[in-house]
Amino acid sequence: MHIWRSPQWPNFTHDAARTEVAFAQRLGQVAGLQETLTATERCESFLRVLTREAVARFGIEGVALSAE
Repeated sequence: MHIWRSPQWPNFTHDAARTEVAFAQRLGQVAGLQETLTATERCESFLRVLTREAVARFGIEGVALSAE
């Protein structure tokens, strides 16, 4: 969902403590998953995520990039 289509737009509220707890839980899950990967797999995973993010960000601006 796009942020401007949210029913709360533009009157958002933020609970910093709740966000911190949710982030810590997810970070723990990611760390646990990362520990099962080899160093090469961790590097490849990081590069895939970084590439997807870059392609998506350029897409927002109307620029089509190939992940290749």
